[in-house]
Amino acid sequence: MHVPFTWEEIGYGFGIPAVVALALLWNLRWMLPSTVGRRYAPSVAFSAGIIAGYWLLKLGPLQPETHWQWLPHFMLIATVVGMISASEDLNALDRFLLFTLATGAAVLILVPTWGDLSPPRQQYLIGLTSLIVGLALSYRQLLLRIDGPLLPFVLFMTCLSGAILLMHSGSLLFGQIGFTAAGATLGLTIAARVDKNSRSLDGLAYPVVFFLCTSMMIGHTNSFGKIPINSYVLIPCAPLGLFLSMNGPLSGGKGVKGISLQVLIPLLICAAALGTAFWFEPLTGTEAY
Repeated sequence: MHVPFTWEEIGYGFGIPAVVALALLWNLRWMLPSTVGRRYAPSVAFSAGIIAGYWLLKLGPLQPETHWQWLPHFMLIATVVGMISASEDLNALDRFLLFTLATGAAVLILVPTWGDLSPPRQQYLIGLTSLIVGLALSYRQLLLRIDGPLLPFVLFMTCLSGAILLMHSGSLLFGQIGFTAAGATLGLTIAARVDKNSRSLDGLAYPVVFFLCTSMMIGHTNSFGKIPINSYVLIPCAPLGLFLSMNGPLSGGKGVKGISLQVLIPLLICAAALGTAFWFEPLTGTEAY
């Protein structure tokens, strides 16, 4: 798979998102009151990194002309939903309803209306909404239980795997969009590593899940290859592997060795998704469109 990225594209599409996410997370947590910064900074930092990379690379027009070009616009809404969901006044039912309503409205526009869509559009709408809502609620539990750079690093690894899958699906353009998220989560990882106040990422669950799931949907529906839908579903599910290592034999390790063991299961899930993709669609080259 030839990846004809220029240094400028790497800088704009990966480096700038990382810097933007790092700077916003760090500075907003410092500038805003603690409770406000905890709720707002992670969501704003992540989405701002993606949007900065998207517009710097001019990956799509300001006025969307097709379904996938609405993604950066809906990331703004996902940011607000993420901030609201971090409120301590909300209970589990409130978050479920909030995620369901926001997701249901977004996927109506993001999922294409083609007659030959497979699975059929109605199944896509229900399945994608259910996946996003379920994963967002699950991610939030991870964010509340895991402190430090471990979780943002797993999210970085997941977004990076998603970008690779999008490229292999047949589009360098979609891969570049995926790399903006990888850059943003790398910035969050660095911030969590160097600043203890940047380690709480409550509110990040919904924006990350929304981006991962919708970008995988975009990759699948626009691909003419033979990659099974399972690969696209596995990618956003990878961080859930941390649940298996949190209370198991891998949970007691510390330092680099301990973190390496804990990320093993999410890494294996990402590897399974990519391995399946490359098995069904051998490495023959990637075209941008």
